[in-house]
Parts: sequence; C-alpha cells; structure tokens
Amino acid sequence: MKAIIGTKVIEMNKTEAKAAGRFNSEEFKELSALRVAYPDFRIVIKTTKSKDNMKGLTVKYMEKYISTHDDEDGTIMAEFRVLRGLDEEGNVSEIADAVSYGELKMWFLSVYPEAERLEVSEILAKAKAAREEQKAARKAA
Repeated sequence: MKAIIGTKVIEMNKTEAKAAGRFNSEEFKELSALRVAYPDFRIVIKTTKSKDNMKGLTVKYMEKYISTHDDEDGTIMAEFRVLRGLDEEGNVSEIADAVSYGELKMWFLSVYPEAERLEVSEILAKAKAAREEQKAARKAA
C-alpha cells in the first residue's frame, strides 16, 4: 500500500484491500493512517493484467502439433507420452507419474519455441469459424 502524491492516490493491491476491510488488521491501521494524512486522496485498487497469448494451448493441441512435427524416430512423441504418464499405446500407465500442465507446457515450448510465436487462440478461432461454416453448409444442403 502506498500514497502517490503526484496523482493524489492511495494505491493498494486486491489482497491489501481485502485485509484492510478487516477491522484492526495491520492493513486497516495502515489505510486509516494514510486517510488521516491524506484525506483528499482517493483509493485505487491496483489490478494486474496478464496477457496469455497461449490461451488454447491444450494437451490435445500439443499432441496434434507433435504428431505433425515429430522427428522420424518419434522420440518427441515418446517423451510427451512419458511426461503425461502414458505407455506406448497411449494408455495411462500405473507406474508412471504425469507432470503438471505447467511443466508440460514449459517442456513443449522449449522443444518447439516456434509454437510460442503462433497465436494459438487465433489459430483455434479460425478453425472454429471454419467448422461453423461447414456446419452451416451441411444444414443448407
């Protein structure tokens, strides 16, 4: 929590604002002191905006991408299956542990760094639009 004198703002994040709502908490006391010191300042809750340009990067998408960009030996797909805890046929292995989605995504983007430059959400939106057009064409026929 901080007072920005140039803009006459008391700025705090969401967590601090929630804590300041509890009577007699440290944040409540700090906010009260700032309000006394700067009575004409307005309170702003700062939010962070994260741009996830990899929205739509699903495990299924990764699998399809690997199947079309794998090497001749299929070693990348084999690694992918190991990371997912699958056997060679793609069934869940009882002895293997699967990694989390975040770890799988990190591995995928390290193996295929060019995939990060692809706007996955744009690609999926185009695919969805094409599918809708196909459905509309079938209904019209």
